[in-house]
Amino acid sequence: MTTTALPSIASRFHAADAAWQAGLVAEFGRSASEARYSDVGQGEPGTELRRLYVARYAAYVAWCEANDIEAMRA
Repeated sequence: MTTTALPSIASRFHAADAAWQAGLVAEFGRSASEARYSDVGQGEPGTELRRLYVARYAAYVAWCEANDIEAMRA
């Protein structure tokens, strides 16, 4: 991994996280912060919220790999 790739990977993770957070707010409103840290925040299979969660987790794993740290399991 080149150090020039790290900012791009970090940007993708940030963008995916922001998109998932927006999905949480759209789905749960003021309860989004609680949903984020519970299973309900992952969305049901086949929903947009699940797609956003999966994309965010994939970006998180890529960021962890680029930084040589172990990713927490979803």
